[in-house]
Amino acid sequence: MKLKTEHCGKLPVHPDLNITLVDGNWVTGKFKNHFFQAKVYAEPSGFGINEGRVSKLAISKSETFTGKDNIIFTFDRGEALEHPLGYELAALFDGI
Repeated sequence: MKLKTEHCGKLPVHPDLNITLVDGNWVTGKFKNHFFQAKVYAEPSGFGINEGRVSKLAISKSETFTGKDNIIFTFDRGEALEHPLGYELAALFDGI
């Protein structure tokens, strides 16, 4: 499947990363047995995680992004719930 990446820029390649959907700036997939949704830009931003390309990110234990026990990381232009996996995933997008 060819993913259209004109809005989000180059996507990372990693053995633990499976990107399933790109819709404009939104990237959805699975990373290390967790599901994620991210808003990714082609260029770094002061609004991004560590001023990088990912400005919004949610990581969940399942495909549904509801319930405090299900969501392990959220970032919406500032941390709301922290987990090391979130920073690791964001670093993949920035390390291209």
